[in-house]
Formats: sequence, structure tokens, C-alpha cells
Amino acid sequence: MGALSQRWKRIIRRGIAGVLLLNVALVLFLWRGGAAAPEIQRAELDRLKDTHAFLSADVGRAQRISDSLPAISRGADQFLAGQFLPLSTGYSQVVEDLGKLAGKAGLSSSGIAFRQREVRGRNLYEVELATTVEGDYASTVKFVNSLERSDNFYLIDELTLTTTPQGAIKMYVRLKTYFGMQG
Repeated sequence: MGALSQRWKRIIRRGIAGVLLLNVALVLFLWRGGAAAPEIQRAELDRLKDTHAFLSADVGRAQRISDSLPAISRGADQFLAGQFLPLSTGYSQVVEDLGKLAGKAGLSSSGIAFRQREVRGRNLYEVELATTVEGDYASTVKFVNSLERSDNFYLIDELTLTTTPQGAIKMYVRLKTYFGMQG
């Protein structure tokens, strides 16, 4: 038992010495790292203050934008109300307008087909129009120019030109316009 207890004592002593050496190493490590820590911490604090100021400015801009959205939306609704024909009379006005434009250009029209869809979030309908007109080349150019200059709003989506056996030009036109829900 004496040899065994001597052996245990050596192991315990070596273990305690190892723990003490680790403590000394840890103290030295913390002491050396701690000397530079205030400067590093100040630099980190300054960086965080700059980041905070930058992000606070972004939040402020976002809040101002958010606060102005209702006014912008009201302005957009007023613009739309003043720019587009009312749904209640829009179809008849468009038919009349396109008929006049085709007639002034010297074209014959074969009627107009409509397709309507509501624009979500706005008091607005998008209306797709399709018509075919027939005449000579100069008349078709004049018709397209008059569409662009019309008091009504038209977006030309598609133009398809073909010739008839008599030599006339047949033009298929697909347009979009918008009607407001007012009126």
C-alpha cells in the first residue's frame, strides 16, 4: 500500500502542478490581452455608434416615406380620376373615338372587341380592345398617329399588317386603355 499511495500522491501533485501552470498561463493570456482591450473596445464602440447613426437615419427615412404614402395614394387616385374615362361611359366614348379616328384616316373598321379586368388596389379597370381596320398604307400610318395623339389614353400592344387580294392593307390592332370606377 505504501508504493501505491506514493504513486497516487505523485499523480495528484503533478495534476495540481498542471492546473497551477494552466492558471498562470491563463492569467498571462488575459493580462496581455487586457492591455489592448480598452482601445479595441473604444474602437468597437465607435463603430457601433456609427452603425447606429446610419441605421437610425435609414429608419427615419423609411418612416417619412411610410407617413407620406397615404398622401401619395390620394394624389395617384386624383390623377387617375382626371386622366381616364369613367367606366359608366368609357366603352361608348372609346367606340366613338376609334370610329372617328378610323374615319378621319380613311379606313373602314370591322368593329371592336373588349376584355376588361380590374386593377387591384386602384379604382381602375384595364380594358383590352381589339379591332381590324382596312385601307391604304398612308391611312394606316395616319390612324396609328391619331391613336398616339388622341385625348383618350391608348397603349398599342400589337399591330399586325396583312394585304388583301385587292391590294389594300388590313391592320389588326390590339390596344389597352383604362377606365376609372367613378361616374
